[in-house]
Amino acid sequence: MDPSQADIYIDLGHIFYKQNNFDSAISSYEEALRLSSSHTDAYYYLGLVYSREQKYEEAIKQWEHYIALSPDSRLADHARKNIRAIIELDSALKGSP
Repeated sequence: MDPSQADIYIDLGHIFYKQNNFDSAISSYEEALRLSSSHTDAYYYLGLVYSREQKYEEAIKQWEHYIALSPDSRLADHARKNIRAIIELDSALKGSP
């Protein structure tokens, strides 16, 4: 597979995400991964999309997958922060009356 084709789908995913077209963004990021498993950033971006859709369990799953594949990357640090924020929010909401 030509990795540049996967890049096109990553770019499309970004465009759809910015347009709040989350279903198309998800499809684009998943296609990028199908074309090239080395495009692990797509997992991070899938986490963002799921988070925006308030599908927090799926977002965490995608970010954890990304962290496992690229633990030392800049985006892994962001993914860890995002996961912590969701867990803290969930904990705060469960603790409120």
